Amino acid sequence: MINNELNQRVTVNIDITRMSDMRVVMRTDRSLGAEETATLLYPLDEPAEYRIQITAQEANIGGETTVFVDESAAIHATLYPDGVSFETQ
Repeated sequence: MINNELNQRVTVNIDITRMSDMRVVMRTDRSLGAEETATLLYPLDEPAEYRIQITAQEANIGGETTVFVDESAAIHATLYPDGVSFETQ
């Protein structure tokens, strides 16, 4: 899930890489309006460690995190004026 807490529409670039073999498992863009939320279904085909990178060029922000993901993991990213925060549930 990605939350846009900015006061502008942005195009969010998302890259997800499996760390064991550095294979990019997802690369996509989403347009999000101010205070809009998008839910992404991503192709994580096995429990593993993944690097998630998110950027929004219009707002000149970005961030990344590395997390271990299994079948029950939910990852929330929030875009703020000073960067991107990640929370894993």
